[in-house]
Amino acid sequence: MSSKVFLSYRRDDARWTAIVMQQALEAALGEASVFRDISGIKPGTNWRETLQSALDVCEVTLVLIGPSWMEMADRLHSDSDMVRMEIANSLDRGIPVVPVLVDGTALPDVDDLPDDVSELVDRQAAEIGHRTYKSDIEDIVARLNLRGRNAAQVPDPGSGQAAGTLRDGLKRFLSRFDQWAFSAARIANWGASQQGFEYLSAYDSNEIRAELQKMVDDGVAETRLSKKGGTLYRLAR
Repeated sequence: MSSKVFLSYRRDDARWTAIVMQQALEAALGEASVFRDISGIKPGTNWRETLQSALDVCEVTLVLIGPSWMEMADRLHSDSDMVRMEIANSLDRGIPVVPVLVDGTALPDVDDLPDDVSELVDRQAAEIGHRTYKSDIEDIVARLNLRGRNAAQVPDPGSGQAAGTLRDGLKRFLSRFDQWAFSAARIANWGASQQGFEYLSAYDSNEIRAELQKMVDDGVAETRLSKKGGTLYRLAR
């Protein structure tokens, strides 16, 4: 089955957004309707060929632009940059290419883009925010007339099919398994393998630990020591 939607993004800029959008769009459009690099490329296959095949048949490309996207502008000016290739290929095909601005990020200036992707700034943009992503994705689906005949609505944040911010996801996880306390590494590995919490795989243990510590500082979570002296986290009692 060919994917209708291709998600173009940088992992160190918009990982959570890409995962949330894939889960929510597939809930609205049907399974395998969205191509995202990590989930769309099988181990052992030629990833360049797989990317190109997905780009050749998709109906729309969503370019996720987060706050760090232009901080990596030097990559964009490299001929080997995959994000540049994805955008240029999609523009060349003449399909809808939608800049999706994450959490209020502004469109880049045309002078900061290579010539083969400069048209991106002339394409009508959409927006997505971590508090409004459900309605934002519904709006994208409706405006692009993407919804399938048997599709569902975009799931609610509490349904487990999509996550908001990392903190929202951690609170949901710790609430679900409130009989235990967890290390950050345990959440990143075991937690991300649990049904409904796959979005945690977008973050490494250091990112999870940093957010958990902020939750402790804010009184949302608390810590205790493991038998080996490691720090375990749970929601504040």
